[in-house]
Amino acid sequence: MTISLQRCADCGTWQYPRRDVCRSCLSDALAQADHPGTGRLLATSALHRSLDPDLAARLPLRIGTVLLDAAPHLICFVADGLAPGERVAVETNDAGLWNARSLGDRDGK
Repeated sequence: MTISLQRCADCGTWQYPRRDVCRSCLSDALAQADHPGTGRLLATSALHRSLDPDLAARLPLRIGTVLLDAAPHLICFVADGLAPGERVAVETNDAGLWNARSLGDRDGK
């Protein structure tokens, strides 16, 4: 599985969040590209309150910061049992939200 991020066609730098010009070379030749979504979990926290009814029904939720191998940082939901420093795979769920899982869980291992 992959995630979709912006990538500069001139220098190859991955962009997140979306930008009008590349953060590295200032080119405007940015396009969506597939990224494998692998990286390292940097930090986690728990979300105890939400005004979104869909999220409120599932509280508390674990969220975390993932440093992708390609350099951007993502904020995503984190699977139970993951600790900072672990290698993770970020996937997009049916609602378009990012979820971080252990790399071993990616293929059902």
